[in-house]
Amino acid sequence: MELSELREIYEIYDAELAEAVKKSGLFSGVLGFGTCRDPRADRCNEKFYESVKQWVDGFLATVPSPEKVMEAAEVILWSAARSSGKMSYWYKLAAQSHAIKLLPYLTESMLADLERSYRYAYPKKDWLPIQEKLVKALAKGTKCR
Repeated sequence: MELSELREIYEIYDAELAEAVKKSGLFSGVLGFGTCRDPRADRCNEKFYESVKQWVDGFLATVPSPEKVMEAAEVILWSAARSSGKMSYWYKLAAQSHAIKLLPYLTESMLADLERSYRYAYPKKDWLPIQEKLVKALAKGTKCR
């Protein structure tokens, strides 16, 4: 599993979600005309979440170096920050749950760097329960699976 494949998952998701938004239309479903296609319920969101999970599982099976794991964690953790204000933000935030599997493969200094950067990049008010778990794992350097 290459990091380029992970980046491609995020790029495909952005394109598919943009297409779902375009298809939803401004007046779609209004007054009974057309259909109401809410992009938040589009299949691309679930597909994205599952694709990130499968990639992480396959990636860890290759026994990557801590440096490669750090690069993968950065892709997963920082993609939502780059999507702030966009519909994809919350789905990318949810997909961060898959980064927890990567943490046991990082050094203590890598975990500390990620924790510092994460707390800076994401306001606590946006945290879902998984972000609480993620930050706690980063802070303790524990092996969460």
